[in-house]
Amino acid sequence: MVVEFKNEPGYDFSVQENVDMFKKALKDVEKELGQDIPLVINGEKISKMTKLNQSILQTHHK
Repeated sequence: MVVEFKNEPGYDFSVQENVDMFKKALKDVEKELGQDIPLVINGEKISKMTKLNQSILQTHHK
């Protein structure tokens, strides 16, 4: 099922509830920083960018 795109309304940061919600969201995202999320190319998981072969990069990023 395709849902029609629409922009979400902006937040009014003069409202304390919106400020608190935004700060909580930032803290939640901060907990996720530094994780090694594997890159998947052609079904193969590559856990570190240093493992990428230059030929793979050249093939997929022209």
